[in-house]
Amino acid sequence: MAELISVSLQYMREGSGIINVSSASSFQPNPYLSMYSASKVFLKNFSRALGVELKERKITVTCVCPGWVDTGMLPKTKDGKEIKYSGMLKASYVVKTAMSDFAKGKDMSVPGFFAGYFRLYSKIMPTKIVMKQWLRGIKEYV
Repeated sequence: MAELISVSLQYMREGSGIINVSSASSFQPNPYLSMYSASKVFLKNFSRALGVELKERKITVTCVCPGWVDTGMLPKTKDGKEIKYSGMLKASYVVKTAMSDFAKGKDMSVPGFFAGYFRLYSKIMPTKIVMKQWLRGIKEYV
C-alpha cells in the first residue's frame, strides 16, 4: 500500500491536492463505534502528516471531519423510535465547506457548529467524561 501511495504522489503536480473524509469521531474514542473511530483517527493523522510532507511540493492535503451527515446511510429509526442525530448536516454543506477550506490551504475542515464544538470539547475535557457523555447520548439506541 505504501508503495502505491508513493508512486501515485510522485505524479501529482504542484498546486494539486488531496481531500480525505474522516469524521468528528476522530476527536475521541466512541464505544460501540470503536473500529470506526479508530479508522477515522488514523485517516486524520495520516492526512495531516502527509500534508506536511507534501507542503514543499505545494500539494495541499485537507482532512474533512464532519459530525453526522444526512447521506441516507444512517438509520432513521430504532425499534420504532426516531433516532436523533445532534447537528445533522446536509452533504452539500459539508462538500461546500470542505472545498472552501481546501482552497484556503487548511489541513483540516470541520464543518458545522456541532463538529467544531465537539472538537474543542474533546480537547479540554478528560476522555473518560467525554466517553460517558457519548454513552448517555446513545444508550437508547444500543
